[in-house]
Amino acid sequence: MAELEDSNKDPPPTMEKIAAARQLGIHPKDYKMMRLVDDMLKAESLPSRWTAIYEKHNDRWIYTDSRTGEAQLEHPLIEYYRGAVFMDKGGYRVLMRNMEARKPTFDE
Repeated sequence: MAELEDSNKDPPPTMEKIAAARQLGIHPKDYKMMRLVDDMLKAESLPSRWTAIYEKHNDRWIYTDSRTGEAQLEHPLIEYYRGAVFMDKGGYRVLMRNMEARKPTFDE
């Protein structure tokens, strides 16, 4: 498990941030990774037409597409943010090592 980066300059995370961090599998005390959560919580991180509302009584985020009315519990770009977490945790090095160990075939 990666060590948690402690920082006295960052305030304790809010319940909203902790709920978003759960979507990414980030520990709330991993302040370096929580910066990705900060980015994910910005309104401009959502695709156009999408809104995000934090439900305090359920401790969860609801994301809604205003055009279709579709609602979901994960950020519409969650896979992008999960990929960013993977890469920030050293995923690129892992991918390169795996490619060296077994070169992709033509079909891959």
